[in-house]
Amino acid sequence: MPEVTKVLSRNAIRHQPLAQLFLLPHGRGVRPLPLREDTSNFRSCSQHHFLGNNPLNRLSFLRDHAAFVNAAAAHQEAKWVLFRTGGQPLVKTSHAQRTTHLALLPTSAIAHLIGPAPLFGQGQNEGEAFEIPAGEKVAAMESARLRGPTIIFLGVLEKTSEDAIPSKDNEWRIDGAPYFALDVQHVEQSLLDSLTKDLTTDDLEVEFVDPFATMGDFEPSEAAIFAEGRSMWDWNSRRRFCAACGERVHSLWAGWKLGCSSLVPWANNGDKPPCPSGYVDCKQLVSICVHS
Repeated sequence: MPEVTKVLSRNAIRHQPLAQLFLLPHGRGVRPLPLREDTSNFRSCSQHHFLGNNPLNRLSFLRDHAAFVNAAAAHQEAKWVLFRTGGQPLVKTSHAQRTTHLALLPTSAIAHLIGPAPLFGQGQNEGEAFEIPAGEKVAAMESARLRGPTIIFLGVLEKTSEDAIPSKDNEWRIDGAPYFALDVQHVEQSLLDSLTKDLTTDDLEVEFVDPFATMGDFEPSEAAIFAEGRSMWDWNSRRRFCAACGERVHSLWAGWKLGCSSLVPWANNGDKPPCPSGYVDCKQLVSICVHS
């Protein structure tokens, strides 16, 4: 296999014409065409990585707090990005301005699609909340969403870098706009048709479109939000059953984790041994496998 010279300067690659980035055969190895030297900090450059310049604070350490993500979903400035079958995003196109952007919908516009509260931390029956006792850990129920279309918390678009971090002490106050992705591929088509019709105007056309033909029209920041939502939509869509035991899985951590349905507190598993996915202690897992 020919040796390849590593190019360490991402900034140099970015500023180099595409045609000059190809590696050409030369002797036993390969010879890279000369790159323009640029030692400046790539973050200070006025250009940004398309699909990678995400402006959202993901607040990943709060995903397992059902109270927080429920408060974020109910926030008056919450924005929702919808994805249909094939990962098609809902976009809005202005014919007068000749621009296409993600259709960022308020919670009020999609409330009839996501089901009743609570959206996260759902209990055994519809409308019930599952409260994890203080000091205890119930991994299979952390921000659990057992019913309704998949919802993914993408992060918060903060107003300033000095915004307070949401916490129980400040009643999960959010100084910014929470962003969510919503999977509507299993929602009735008539509901989606009605939604797009209500949002469409004489100049503004709202529709689901092929992402690869449209994302090039997005601004860099919204392209990054699209990339995050689309990748998580794809991951959730492809994984419906537990890899350890074959039971169905449900959404945890506001769309960032999956849990086996056999591990919920009210699961009736009969004589079936506990699902290995619920155990992180290797010695305990070996003991269960040996005795079963």
